[in-house]
Amino acid sequence: MVRREQEFINGNGIEVFGVVNKDITLHPSSDTVFKEITWKKGRNKVVEWYEGSSLYEEFPPFKGRVSLNTTTGALTIMNLTLSDEDNYEIESSDLKAVFFLLVLDPAFLPVGYDSSPDPSALSGSSIALAYHDDSTYTGVKRVKI
Repeated sequence: MVRREQEFINGNGIEVFGVVNKDITLHPSSDTVFKEITWKKGRNKVVEWYEGSSLYEEFPPFKGRVSLNTTTGALTIMNLTLSDEDNYEIESSDLKAVFFLLVLDPAFLPVGYDSSPDPSALSGSSIALAYHDDSTYTGVKRVKI
């Protein structure tokens, strides 16, 4: 399964890009030994787990669409929807991390472009972006740069 994911640190946490109908995993980078984990989307709980429990509790609308690694704290959201886009926060006694998930519609993902090999030649030029819906090209948009 193809997953497009790009992460970088910004002033408010880690920005992560996912694609509709694909899966994404939010990885808190930590060597923490977790005793409890709560993941939230905004103010709403996504999943919650406590040490000693072999199961974690999933909350709507994520029931059946999330997986929690209780060792690493990683949260996988399956079958992304546009409404999944938001801030996600992991809370634990020893760790707090924030992610911003941006969900992209695959119909509007650029799959190619043509440009000059010399970046300085791009000033005032344009590039063509082709868009697709997983199986066919649905159009080309020319963007002035």
